[in-house]
Amino acid sequence: MNKIKKYRKEIITICIILFILAGYHILAPVFIKIPFKAPKTTIRYNDKSIPTSLGDHNWIPKEGGSSYETQGEYTVGVNTTKFEAKPNDILNISVPWNPKSVAIYQILGDNVKYKKCKIYRAGKGYEFKFPVKRGQYIFEVFAKWDEDMHNTATIFRVDIQ
Repeated sequence: MNKIKKYRKEIITICIILFILAGYHILAPVFIKIPFKAPKTTIRYNDKSIPTSLGDHNWIPKEGGSSYETQGEYTVGVNTTKFEAKPNDILNISVPWNPKSVAIYQILGDNVKYKKCKIYRAGKGYEFKFPVKRGQYIFEVFAKWDEDMHNTATIFRVDIQ
């Protein structure tokens, strides 16, 4: 009992610090619009995560951060494990931290030509409908939180059967 009284001030200080840290982790998403680390886009087909690769992106907070360039989106897409899907099926896309915009592009070739595709808001995420025509496709999900300092690109390859 004497030891508890002896260290009472330290115990209270530690409890207050833990309370503040826990509160920050709970409330930070409510008040902070852009996280310190780049969020990971999750893409699911038939309730299963699909293979993806990281594309070119920028994540530059006020201090530090990263800018990442690949050997090209098409090359990254060709090297990404493909998955099979049916024509016109729906793909679910989840991007945390409410970006300003989310778009999906079909990557048409090595000369980096893009075709913007339709994407639909669905609850807290997005939905994308696969093409009707059979074949292999490479797509990039591009999310941005501001004009040039915070954006991510997630690439996937699909074989429409």
